[in-house]
Amino acid sequence: MPARGEEIEHALEEGVQLLELSAPVRFIVGEDSRVQGVELQRMELGEPDASGRRRAAVREESFCLSFPYPPEARRVRR
Repeated sequence: MPARGEEIEHALEEGVQLLELSAPVRFIVGEDSRVQGVELQRMELGEPDASGRRRAAVREESFCLSFPYPPEARRVRR
């Protein structure tokens, strides 16, 4: 998620939890058809490629986050 340092600071002050090197695998849906959580796959940075960029590589570890209410989806227009 691209952001300025100032934006990250404000998010952390507001209690936002940033999860780095984590990728969504599946959404967990309850009997009422509402999203109740998400399963995330842990990632790690692999070896640099020819351009020097380190690509994310999947680790064998995953974890779940549950939500007390459905998350909002927001679109950023440019």
